[in-house]
Amino acid sequence: MQENSKHIENRSQLFVTARDEANEDEVARILSQRWDCFFIKIGRSARVDWLVQRDGELVGVAELKVRARDSAAFQTVFLNVAKYEALTETAKGLGCEAMFVVKFNDCICWIKIEDIDETQVKVKGRTDRPCNDVEPAIEIPVKRMRKL
Repeated sequence: MQENSKHIENRSQLFVTARDEANEDEVARILSQRWDCFFIKIGRSARVDWLVQRDGELVGVAELKVRARDSAAFQTVFLNVAKYEALTETAKGLGCEAMFVVKFNDCICWIKIEDIDETQVKVKGRTDRPCNDVEPAIEIPVKRMRKL
């Protein structure tokens, strides 16, 4: 296990570094400013990572990812099926929007969960970790995402 990683449980073992968290916090700050809203990081036991408020009202839930490459480096990005299901169900239950946001080196892209073709599933993951990090993930074409 990476020395600077936090080991948490949630269906499978996940690895989150302080750098990962700082990068996501920076994306949330940028989005909050651009969209005139407030991204709130919620507890690790929650199935979604971020709530979005505007004028004190809940308007969305989100998954934020940071990729250390340009947006054109690969044609697709992946969202694991469990996270897709969590975002979809939480948004429906709370009566708000759900979105998937990816910050690349050259831009920030986003897509509403309802615009994702959930039938495009591949089995993906890393095998260089001491736990099972392989799971079904939805392949999302970067060109279908909107640029901030």
